[in-house]
Amino acid sequence: MVSGFDKDLEGTQQIEVSYTENDVTVKDSFEVTVTAAGTVDPDPEKPENPDTDKPGSGSTDSDQPGAGTSAPSGDTDGTDGGSAVQTGDTTNILPAAAVMIFALAGAAAVVILKTRKRG
Repeated sequence: MVSGFDKDLEGTQQIEVSYTENDVTVKDSFEVTVTAAGTVDPDPEKPENPDTDKPGSGSTDSDQPGAGTSAPSGDTDGTDGGSAVQTGDTTNILPAAAVMIFALAGAAAVVILKTRKRG
């Protein structure tokens, strides 16, 4: 829910945004500047269309989970662009795979030896 915003009132406005899910409400307030349609913001540091920026690329003061995190790179053709996803997991899977192979070989050997003893 957004409160304190009047699209017809030019100038700086303080708005409050709140969101409720599972009886937990999160609130934050922002300062926005409303200008007349067709006017250009003289400040070069502010983008003309903020919707074209990548989500999460700016800094945030929010302590909410997921705030300020990066979004996917924007590949729309379904390819990964030749780079692997960086998960931060550095676990080497080779030792675990070797243990599983040896355990499977040992179980197979036990089954084979038991069937030979019975026969």
